[in-house]
Amino acid sequence: MQAVTHAAQQQREPAIALLTQALRLAEPENYVRLFVDEGEAMQLLTEWTQSAIANGQLTSYVDQLLAAFAQPTGPQSESGNELLI
Repeated sequence: MQAVTHAAQQQREPAIALLTQALRLAEPENYVRLFVDEGEAMQLLTEWTQSAIANGQLTSYVDQLLAAFAQPTGPQSESGNELLI
């Protein structure tokens, strides 16, 4: 949440640094919903971070998170199957 607050104040570098730290802690456990549930502000911040860490250790994890942001939300998808995020 600190990262999102910095981003809202147009403090891009501290926001990216904080999110990168959070991603390093979350990646081993493959947390996705923790970030996706924060919504559009977190999605934008994750996109900023993706650019900042290009070809870094967290690249595939950030790509996975951004793909999860693109999925429909809610308890069921259009086909009626539960979403597994």
